[in-house]
Amino acid sequence: MVWGAGEGVMTSMLERYLRGMNRHGRGRSDPGEASEPLRFIVHMRATHMPHYDLGLEVGGVFRSWLLVQCLSLDPTVERMALQLSNRSLEEAEREDEPVAGECGTGEVVVWDTGVYSPDDDCTFFFGDRYEAEERMERGIGAGRFSVFFWGYKLAGSWAFRQTGGGQWVIRKRDDLFVDPSRDLSLENRSVVSGRVIGSAKE
Repeated sequence: MVWGAGEGVMTSMLERYLRGMNRHGRGRSDPGEASEPLRFIVHMRATHMPHYDLGLEVGGVFRSWLLVQCLSLDPTVERMALQLSNRSLEEAEREDEPVAGECGTGEVVVWDTGVYSPDDDCTFFFGDRYEAEERMERGIGAGRFSVFFWGYKLAGSWAFRQTGGGQWVIRKRDDLFVDPSRDLSLENRSVVSGRVIGSAKE
């Protein structure tokens, strides 16, 4: 069940897009062409220190950020993020278990996934990949942008701001999905397999 299922229209839209997506080999759409939305993916990794990898689909790859702490639904809380090298779309649903004898390896689960749109001016582009990607390229290049997530755990608008080099901060924007009482770090089950980090060893 998608979190926030009370919003039936948005829920059905997400489920329809996720069912119909061609998950591999997608490039940019042509201007004015009706197209499917961009995807986001969040992996939770248990290496020496559990952390999260957030990927935003732009230009046929995932632009990626590492977060030591889970995102917060409290708009007064900022999370530090380190921008990483791009990842391929084929990594989107990859989940790994620890490999015996390999130091530093650990489990990886898909913590959340869904679709997103840039929303800096409160306008959405879920059906226009070309415009969405153009806006994302400009925003990443400028070091400041906002996106609207619609996933199984993340929902609503989030602001990204570069503070220097590869360092960014991510903050929940004030909207209907704000919920300071909800601790997302406790929701550690994969939305793809249902696995929980550590469950393979139990």
